[in-house]
Amino acid sequence: MIQGGLRNWAQQLLDEGVEGGYLTAIFTKQGLEIQDINNQHLLTETSLHAEPLVERFKTESHATLLLIQTKIRQLFDSGKLH
Repeated sequence: MIQGGLRNWAQQLLDEGVEGGYLTAIFTKQGLEIQDINNQHLLTETSLHAEPLVERFKTESHATLLLIQTKIRQLFDSGKLH
C-alpha cells in the first residue's frame, strides 16, 4: 500500500513537471524507472528504491515525500527529464 502511494506521488510530480501524463514512474529492483509515453525507458534513479523508501516512510513520512520530490526536481533541473 505504501509503495503504491509513493509511486503515485512520484507520478504526480512527473505529471506536474511536464504538464501532463507523458512520463510514467515505476519502482523496479534498480530504482525508480521513468518511461516515456511510448513505454520506452528514459532513465532509472538508482537512489530511489521502494523497500528503503517504504521503511523510511513509516517513521518519516514527510521527509520521505520531500526526498522523492527533491530527486525528481533535480532530474528536471539537470536536463535529464524534459
